[in-house]
Amino acid sequence: MGQLPRSGTAGFGRVGHMDQTVSNSYVAGSVVMISGVAGNVSVVVRETPAEIVHGQLQRLAEVVRGVADAQWRSRQQHQADLRVGWRTVGPPVSDHWETITGEDRAVSFDGDGGDLLGLVSGTVPTHRVVLLGDPGAGKSALAARFVLDWIERRDTVVPRSGWAEQRVPLELRVPVLLRLPTWDPREHSLHVWIGQRLASDYGISGEVPVEGIVPVLDGLDEMTPALRPLAVEQINQNLSRGTGAAPVLLTCRGDDYRRIIAGGAQLRGAAVVEIASLGVEDVVSYLRGAALPLVARRWSAVFGRLRADPSGPLAQALRTPLAVSLARVAYRGVDADPGELLSLPDRAAVLRRLLDLTVPAAYPDPPVDADHWRRSDAAKWLGTLARHARRRHATEIAWWELYTRVPRPARFLTAALPAGLCVVLAADPATGVAMAIALGLGNALYPPSSTYQRGMTGLFRRGHSLRLRLFGVALVVALTGGLGAPVMGLGSLIGGGSFSTGALAGLVLAGAAGVMAMFGGAFGGFDASSGVSPRRTIRASRRWTLTYLWFPAAAVGCAAGLTFGEAEPAPSAAIALCTALTLFSRNPWAEFAASRVWSAATGALPWELTAFLDDACHRGVLRQFGAVYQFEHVLLRDHLSSPG
Repeated sequence: MGQLPRSGTAGFGRVGHMDQTVSNSYVAGSVVMISGVAGNVSVVVRETPAEIVHGQLQRLAEVVRGVADAQWRSRQQHQADLRVGWRTVGPPVSDHWETITGEDRAVSFDGDGGDLLGLVSGTVPTHRVVLLGDPGAGKSALAARFVLDWIERRDTVVPRSGWAEQRVPLELRVPVLLRLPTWDPREHSLHVWIGQRLASDYGISGEVPVEGIVPVLDGLDEMTPALRPLAVEQINQNLSRGTGAAPVLLTCRGDDYRRIIAGGAQLRGAAVVEIASLGVEDVVSYLRGAALPLVARRWSAVFGRLRADPSGPLAQALRTPLAVSLARVAYRGVDADPGELLSLPDRAAVLRRLLDLTVPAAYPDPPVDADHWRRSDAAKWLGTLARHARRRHATEIAWWELYTRVPRPARFLTAALPAGLCVVLAADPATGVAMAIALGLGNALYPPSSTYQRGMTGLFRRGHSLRLRLFGVALVVALTGGLGAPVMGLGSLIGGGSFSTGALAGLVLAGAAGVMAMFGGAFGGFDASSGVSPRRTIRASRRWTLTYLWFPAAAVGCAAGLTFGEAEPAPSAAIALCTALTLFSRNPWAEFAASRVWSAATGALPWELTAFLDDACHRGVLRQFGAVYQFEHVLLRDHLSSPG
């Protein structure tokens, strides 16, 4: 099934005479016809044999394994000895027992840790589970462990022949960790969003059968409250194809899920389990074992309070793996005194104090190494990133979205000044001023990149057959030529030239679009099987930008040369330069470069931004998820973004 772009053309100004002003619409029309067709058409073959589908799912499984393993290791770095269990929650929070099990009687789904795999894949007949828990209870960690356990078991399964003619067997499906806060159900259906996340988080583009994955939907509570019921309803509508056909694991805070149910939305057919609070002895054992003997003695008063008042504010605050981990890190120094927690009045004050100590504990002052970041700088930069994420209602720090921090006047200058200079040098000042204003306004008003893959995906990726490539190239050339040749011919005629000259220019653009479609993925892609990371996607976008964008600019210049004639090459050169600058300025890597310059110049972020972000991951303040960074917990993001 093909996805065709919304086609449109811009009318031409007066083009065709050497002494006439170069039309901005000529550039705009050329760029739209090339980049719009080549970047947005996709060719998909749905009817694929079993071995091809199995190969697609196997590749996806390897990439998902890498992402989930990083998530699991990040969360377990300081919590390896904490045992997390859950208890069953029945109706009305869950669906009817008869709907879940086929029998009208209560069933216990209590368990812990590794039991989540068995719960979803076998114990619950519908294979649908909602995992509830307090903030920091370990929902995301359990979801990541579930993904790893499922893929490990999947590796031992021998595919049965003939299954593709029916549907992908449950044991061969691939669990995919998907962050629900990145979804707006008002704009995209569930299946479209899943496809977007497969491309963005896992570097998987092309056709992956939806029935071949197990959606692990993490963070329903982190969505905007108004979107949560809509999301649940879409999940019900899109993943309800009969009992056992649409397994799903959904995580959410308990109170938020109960509010969603009170509003009339509920995941149908799902069993519900809720993570239990840590026991006092589990907390004591963990904190004592993780501390040096000298430091462990300083915990004695805290341990005494926990045992004497297991329902008090201190015990309530230290009942989640996140809080206990924060306490371990905050008071691991020989000069730290956890006894200060005893004087805090309530649970919120204890958590606030632990969050206050997160950055100081991660960044010693003075730095251990002269090359490391100073604590004051790190706190300021992390606050900038936290405010940026919170302002966008996001839990992630996507490098291609940092451009939104650049004020619109600065965005105007990033396109206007270079474009105006090129046209002034190649043509005439009046044209330079006009084009600088047009391109500058377009750069300022046009929304920044929504994904690092914009302009990178092309029509084809590695692995597509030559026949499919040639068919797609013919399709792109036909669409671009059929649209561009008559429009550019009319534009040339209106400008005083001949229709045939303009039509020939349109065919040149059509050929350029075909070549872009053929090879665009090769320039911009990367082997996702070895992992998706922010650094790798930045490098891929940079490589595509510096290698690939000059080709459409040259094609547009050639087309302009056919229209203007050979006697005066200056207008054609100007149009080619402006086309290159236009495509360059709207590219994710170029936007990221501009945001780095702006943020470093204003002191909001360091110049070596990726080095700082990677170091913050190493220190346990941030973590990587595919191509983006995340704060270790949304509570930390909210704390760092708060005034003061």
